[in-house]
Amino acid sequence: MKKYLLLFFAGILFSDCSDKCQDSALPPPSYFIDIVDASTNENVFATNTYSSVYIDVFANGENNVYFDFIGAGFNYIHVIPPDQSNGLYIWLSEDKQIPITYITQSTVDDCNDYYTITDLETPGNTSEFFVDSEGTIVLRIKI
Repeated sequence: MKKYLLLFFAGILFSDCSDKCQDSALPPPSYFIDIVDASTNENVFATNTYSSVYIDVFANGENNVYFDFIGAGFNYIHVIPPDQSNGLYIWLSEDKQIPITYITQSTVDDCNDYYTITDLETPGNTSEFFVDSEGTIVLRIKI
């Protein structure tokens, strides 16, 4: 019985704590995009300037970005970036695409690399990036 007890404690003593987690890099957090008319500040989906049916989101030249259109008075595009890439394209129609670039900052702990978005920009469009009172990241783009 002493042998088993000794083996049990030896196993605990020599076990590696790092086995409890797998090293991985977590993608940046999701964010919401509000696209408004530059002259009226009205949402382009609420005014039917563009239709949510034609929205598509691309990263790195591929259609690999998960997004949701959230209607019901919000008319936001909810984007979940696929990885630590630093840019996306939102297609509103064949002749209207919006490039989005973002800057991430990594934080490393024992198990993971966490990425937070520190800036969102839309080259060629006026935009503002803010975090609302509930911690939601919103990018408002004026086109």
